Amino acid sequence: MQDIPVVPEPASALKENTPSADPSPTQAAPAERVPEPPSVARDVNIRTMESDMSSLKETGGAGVTAQNFTVFSGAAKEPEETFSPEGLAGTEKTFEPQTTEAPVKAEMDPERKRKKMRILMWVAIFVVAGTVAGYFFVGPLIAPDEEAPEVINEPGQTEEPVVPAFTHATFFASAPDVTTTAAVSSVSTADIQAAILGAKMENATPGMLQEVAFSMNGAALDAHNILGVLLPETEIAFITTGFEKDLTAFVQYDENGAWPGYVFKVVSAADPIVREKVKQMLENTESTANFFAEDPGAPKGGFKDGNVVEGARYRVYTKAGAGLNYGWKGEYLIVSTSYNGIKEAAERLTEGMAGVGAEAE
Repeated sequence: MQDIPVVPEPASALKENTPSADPSPTQAAPAERVPEPPSVARDVNIRTMESDMSSLKETGGAGVTAQNFTVFSGAAKEPEETFSPEGLAGTEKTFEPQTTEAPVKAEMDPERKRKKMRILMWVAIFVVAGTVAGYFFVGPLIAPDEEAPEVINEPGQTEEPVVPAFTHATFFASAPDVTTTAAVSSVSTADIQAAILGAKMENATPGMLQEVAFSMNGAALDAHNILGVLLPETEIAFITTGFEKDLTAFVQYDENGAWPGYVFKVVSAADPIVREKVKQMLENTESTANFFAEDPGAPKGGFKDGNVVEGARYRVYTKAGAGLNYGWKGEYLIVSTSYNGIKEAAERLTEGMAGVGAEAE
């Protein structure tokens, strides 16, 4: 047998079995599957080293013989396998939900049912009672209503009572020689002294008594404000409770000058405790010079007893005619910066009163 070399088929043979493309440029033909080439069987003699060695053994070395093979020009199509999970085919079960009937509850015993209703009723009563108690009793303790802050007075002080505005009226039973109104811009010792100096008469003659009515912003200035600035060491509580608001201020003229003085009405003048407090107020202080309109100089010793009025006490200063005098005329406390001033004021408080002898240094 002649050896036939294996020659691959030309490409033209494959092209014959390939469908031509749709010449239409506008619409493409639907994709088709390319058919497999036909299977053609041919006998082909092929020599291999293995076949030659086998031929030499068979012929004893006389020659070699090619082996005959059958060649297929088209590949045989292998059967397609379908995936089937092992052990599952034909064993699947369809899910079917199980339906179970709910157990029928046994009807509650009537006695138990009544007992349960009673419990629920008492629980409701307790809840309502607790809510009401919390609203009316506990609530105000947790969040009390806002009230005005309580005013706490310092030790030794009391809250000043609200008193309607007063109308000034002179304490003198016998009218003074002259009455003058003196306005102040503020309640201070300096303004009061300046108002007295401004009201002083330049042509006054010795023995004249001038009444001075203080005012501020068109209203009469009361005794509490004047005492509070002239004697700042005095407790305001004693001033506001021990003295009435009205007062009478005056200026007495003599050969040594003009001397201011004041008449205060005391609430309990007959009370010895009140009189002792007034004594401490006037004698245990370094502010007695505030009663003067001008500097009286240095004091010459302490206070001494006098007899110009009841309970008279006085203190002399270095300036001629200057001396702080105070004493009582009934319910009135007279404070004057000169002996003649307290004597004249006491006479004017009770018309026809004659002055009694008093010391004059």
